[in-house]
Amino acid sequence: MLSEQTWSFVSGSIETGLINEVNAKGMQGPLRFFELKAINDPERLELPVRENRKALRIPVRIPVTFQMLENKHIAPEIFQGEVVDISYGGMLINTLKEIKQFSDIKMRVNLSPFKSDMVDLYAKAMYVQSKKNEYEVGLEFTIIDDATSASIKNFVDNLI
Repeated sequence: MLSEQTWSFVSGSIETGLINEVNAKGMQGPLRFFELKAINDPERLELPVRENRKALRIPVRIPVTFQMLENKHIAPEIFQGEVVDISYGGMLINTLKEIKQFSDIKMRVNLSPFKSDMVDLYAKAMYVQSKKNEYEVGLEFTIIDDATSASIKNFVDNLI
């Protein structure tokens, strides 16, 4: 990631990807950071693509409710769990409900400790491990609207 000031000095000799805006305490507006993809001078060097699953995960303790998807239909039974870490692209939860790897689920989680900021999102269980009487499930977000994506980004940014 490059700051906006650094980007302004080197923009002619690099390639950038996503622009990430972060709200920082004490700043009047958001800070802009640029994803560095390649350096073109003196010779071209490309950075490897970073997958969301390997992105920085922030430890949290947030209750979550979820429902299983069966043939693209939401099953009526509601299960409980706890989010133990979160990133821009996914989260890790602990639950008593057995979830099979690659299962699809719909989740409802509150991203604000001070107000009701419930968001609905869909995820796929990419990693499942049984631990004593519960399951640890690594979820990758699959269907997420722009507003929910912005809420998650804002939540994670404020915890960093």
